[in-house]
Amino acid sequence: MKTIQTLSISAVAIASALSVSYSTGIFAHGADDEVIEMQYLQDAKNMTIRQLDGDNANAFLEDIVTSGDEHTPMSCGLFRMEKGNPLVYTYEYPEAKVILDGQMTISDGKTTVSAEAGDVLFFPINSTITFSSEDYGLGFTCGLRSLNGT
Repeated sequence: MKTIQTLSISAVAIASALSVSYSTGIFAHGADDEVIEMQYLQDAKNMTIRQLDGDNANAFLEDIVTSGDEHTPMSCGLFRMEKGNPLVYTYEYPEAKVILDGQMTISDGKTTVSAEAGDVLFFPINSTITFSSEDYGLGFTCGLRSLNGT
């Protein structure tokens, strides 16, 4: 029988704990009888985040870790939105974001929120979300998708 411990960690602590070596690491989620080591990624919030292609939005995404599981993929990383053109995105997978720094305006067409550090958002499959920012916002994102998949 396995014992599960619950830890209370702030969004900043999560980002700091994932503060990494800036290369994609693989967590072996679902691996059978394999010893897997924890990964510690130092100062990830300061890594270079690539701009999303082809949408003319001031949106940036960089995956940091992935499960590597082809049947149940999960990838997590950093998402940054800067002042300028908004990003409109329709999710083909569920995803959660924790705002780490700054501010993002996020809307599903019915509800609009001004999300700030410490706020958590969840986007279900088939939701169309508009992201914008009055200045910039940085979030930790985790979704059931393949590495750098959209």
